[in-house]
Amino acid sequence: MSAVSAKGEQTPALPRAGVPLGTAFTVFFAAIGLLIGRRAIGDNSFLTHFATGQLILETRSIPSSDPYSFTAAGDPWVVQSWLASVLYASFDSLFGGVGIRLLNGALCSATAAIVWKLTSRRSEQIFVPLGLTGAVLTIGATMWSPRPLLFGLLGFALVLAVVDGMIAPAWLIPVMWIWVNSHGSFPMAGVLVGSLGLGAWLEDRKFPDHEARILGWVGAGILVGGINPLGPKLLWFPVQLLRRGEALQNVVEWRPFTLSGVSAWIFVGLVVAFVTALVQQPSWRMIVPGSVFTLAALLAVRNVVLASVVLAVVSAPGLVLAYGQIRTSDTGPIVRFTLVGSILFGCVAALSTAVSSPVDFASYPEEEIRMLAIEGLLEGDSRVIHPEIVGNYLSLKQGADANVFIDDRFDFYPQQVIDDLEVMLYGGDYSAVIDRYQPDAILWSTGGGFEAWLEERSEWAVAEPLMVEAAVPGEPAKESEWFIARRSSATPSPEVLASNP
Repeated sequence: MSAVSAKGEQTPALPRAGVPLGTAFTVFFAAIGLLIGRRAIGDNSFLTHFATGQLILETRSIPSSDPYSFTAAGDPWVVQSWLASVLYASFDSLFGGVGIRLLNGALCSATAAIVWKLTSRRSEQIFVPLGLTGAVLTIGATMWSPRPLLFGLLGFALVLAVVDGMIAPAWLIPVMWIWVNSHGSFPMAGVLVGSLGLGAWLEDRKFPDHEARILGWVGAGILVGGINPLGPKLLWFPVQLLRRGEALQNVVEWRPFTLSGVSAWIFVGLVVAFVTALVQQPSWRMIVPGSVFTLAALLAVRNVVLASVVLAVVSAPGLVLAYGQIRTSDTGPIVRFTLVGSILFGCVAALSTAVSSPVDFASYPEEEIRMLAIEGLLEGDSRVIHPEIVGNYLSLKQGADANVFIDDRFDFYPQQVIDDLEVMLYGGDYSAVIDRYQPDAILWSTGGGFEAWLEERSEWAVAEPLMVEAAVPGEPAKESEWFIARRSSATPSPEVLASNP
């Protein structure tokens, strides 16, 4: 459109005022990210991170040896995520569990907004960034766990934003310091920028000055990250972690990618979008980083989270639709409605956090643990053999007084303990495990070979599973999915018997 001046000359029309559609969707995806992150916390890994934060605040020092277990008591322990632990405990002391959930919500909200900005900057056709960002957040709905991973995920998105020119490179110094002291995935920043630089070099056949400069900032930020209460040993932590490959091979998130669950199929959809973009507009800037992180995701499921972000961002420029020419720069009443609705949606998500339970303990054997506590089997030198999820719960409830068999710090425990856990999970020489640790009681999930084996042993008395209330009000109680086995000489106290007639 053009306007006619008083002299009869045509002049360019001024752009329409108003909030652009891209900005409205920035708020919308930020609200979705908040909704994902502020969920009730049920991740067992978080419980130990939080317990460690409380221990740090209480003692004013970071543990240098294991304070929780009898299987690795006193062994050297590098608390790699000490900063995240301190933040969890600090937010809890200031705002309660709601504060922690809102912190997680803020991390996810910022990540979601950045992913949208990165994809929408590369494609003005609204449906391309809309679909790509939606795919990333659908994966995030199940894989953005409420633990230090969220700090690393936001750091990863911020590094991409620096490469894209959204943020000044100097910000990488504080970003990388926080990342180094919060989560061991910080080397992925170098892999990301390096793969982008290699793609740029193959594309242009000249030295990638921009990426090289940013890689220098990343390296400087990592080195500054070594300035912390634990010292430079944090920088070596990822190498030590990879050296424990045998201990990690049966951990779900370290296993190779499989087509199982909605997130896996959504990720396959992103790979298809990536290949489609290459066919439409082949580019080394797209091929190298997309291929590197897709391979990383195929090798370990935990990398799907980062790979989904990379695939969405690098695919956006190459996906061209022949229809749906709505632009991110469009304005109008519908855009304003979207903006206001997104703001209200975010406010409701934040406010609803205050009226729901901050932690979801539904998957934990709380009643069984209470019974063991009544009998004194969680005190002193008493030993209970249990799965890792119980160990994380006990570290939360008992802190440094916990005497756990194992929790999910699989990179930390001696290999013998990991092997013994696998025996009890998948079958093997149960007798050797029992003889090695001489437990006073066993708390385990029902229905497996371990329970059947115990029931055949005269020296062990396997109690009937407790009756627990159904998750849906009004439905009848059902049997617990956990059982307790005691040595036959041990008799439950009258209080315990009375609590479960």
